[in-house]
Amino acid sequence: DLDSRVLVRGSITDISERKAAEQQFRMTRFAVESTDDAMFVVDRDARFVDVNSVACSRLGYSRRELIGMTVSDINPEYPLTSWPDHWQQIKQAGRLVYESTHTRSDGTSFPVEISKSFFEFDGNEYAFAFVRDITERKRTEERLRERETQLAHVSRLSTMGEMVAGIAHELNQPLYSIINYSKATGNVIKSPTPENLTQIEAWNDQIGKAATRAGQIIRRLRGFVQRESTYLATDLHEIIRDALELVRHASERAGITLKVD
Repeated sequence: DLDSRVLVRGSITDISERKAAEQQFRMTRFAVESTDDAMFVVDRDARFVDVNSVACSRLGYSRRELIGMTVSDINPEYPLTSWPDHWQQIKQAGRLVYESTHTRSDGTSFPVEISKSFFEFDGNEYAFAFVRDITERKRTEERLRERETQLAHVSRLSTMGEMVAGIAHELNQPLYSIINYSKATGNVIKSPTPENLTQIEAWNDQIGKAATRAGQIIRRLRGFVQRESTYLATDLHEIIRDALELVRHASERAGITLKVD
């Protein structure tokens, strides 16, 4: 009886491509979530359209909070007013790697290295950014700089030991002049005459010059052995003259003649 039959009409659709795409998406998402670096997808308006769990934990925000926030919310170095210029740099270069600073939800900051790539999807422009926390790297660099400073200080002290003879000679000259002129002045003062007074003034001037010279030598030595380096704009000619003065005596003893144009 045809009226008692149940007819079923169906169709079969091959969803292999869709399943493959879903599998690829899950693999990609798993890889993004498994990395030790924070991941951000940013649109051309500087808004986050996707982030991974590392980004959330490092910054102290939930994923829902971060989605819709802008780059300037976590990076004060890129206010929205300057973002268009930065976006053009990304677009033209294709990929940028640079160091910057990120700010957590509690207001604390930490140094980061950002690797940012430009891409287009469905007619829209995006940037894919991997962000690495380089706090430990910066600490290591600072420790290396401190160690270099310490080694430079030790090296300067070692060099000073080799220069003692020359330094003693450099100081003896002005000190010897001060002693001689002082004795001569003392002798003349016992029987002062108008001519003697003129001579005393000249000798007093020489004493002042010798004392200034001795003070300059001591200041240079103190600067040479100081533990911390100070960076100042200075005249290279003056540095060269001071260096030659410090080694002049040792050079003369070795038969070396130094000339400066």
